[in-house]
Amino acid sequence: MLLEHWEEAARDFTLACQLDYNEDTNAMLKKVQPRAGKIAAHQEQYEQIRELREIQERMERVKLALEEEERIQREENYWQDMIRKSHRQLTFFITLLDPRVLIAFLDVVWNPENIYKYHDTQKLIKLTCKTGLNVVSQK
Repeated sequence: MLLEHWEEAARDFTLACQLDYNEDTNAMLKKVQPRAGKIAAHQEQYEQIRELREIQERMERVKLALEEEERIQREENYWQDMIRKSHRQLTFFITLLDPRVLIAFLDVVWNPENIYKYHDTQKLIKLTCKTGLNVVSQK
């Protein structure tokens, strides 16, 4: 108590009262207990604040991780979309490079009525639909 170690003094006086009760020891315990209680309450409050900060830090880390994951997902979606578009264009050009389709396509472009000659050629029908030639493919 003289060193102002209030919590230790409270424990010691409580133990002393349990082992050998007397009025002087009990009076000293009552003098020490309020200060020890204040210190304990302060330490408990400090511990709660520390735990709250720890939880906030964890939540911030989780939030940053989720934002990073979302950014990566957006990038992946962007590249997947670009690949899809490139694949469509590549398919179109590969179809156009087929000599039979190219000849038929040019024939139809120069004279749209010639589409009827190629009504059985599915590649040409798809190609004319993609390029915007709205010519009926049936006789």
